[in-house]
Amino acid sequence: MKKNYLILIILIQLNSYLTNGQISVMTFNIRYDNPKDNENWWEYRKSSVVQMFNFYSPEIIGIQEGLYHQLKYIKNSLPEYDYIGVGRDDGKTKGEYAAIFYKKKKSDLYLQKHIGYLKPQKLYLLDGMPQWNE
Repeated sequence: MKKNYLILIILIQLNSYLTNGQISVMTFNIRYDNPKDNENWWEYRKSSVVQMFNFYSPEIIGIQEGLYHQLKYIKNSLPEYDYIGVGRDDGKTKGEYAAIFYKKKKSDLYLQKHIGYLKPQKLYLLDGMPQWNE
């Protein structure tokens, strides 16, 4: 009886981990706001981008090429999310972002550090292996 009870507890905890231990992540290049994009201009795409994020509702969304006003639009349209990231031109708000949006209620942000863009370095693992920046 005790053995069956222990197995039941393990199965319940395993089920809890499997259902609650998963996280959904999405990455999306929103493309910077360029009016010369004609029908692909941000003004025409922004509501579709937000609708897609709402439809999939991931816990974490990584975006590329976003400008500050684009991030603000997404953040205001998705109030359950917050984001971390900085513009690459000044480390604040100027330039494109590679930002990470996260659901505020499901995520604890323990450490936020912006590394910025580093000069590529050669990484030597084993003699004769191709290097990532060659």
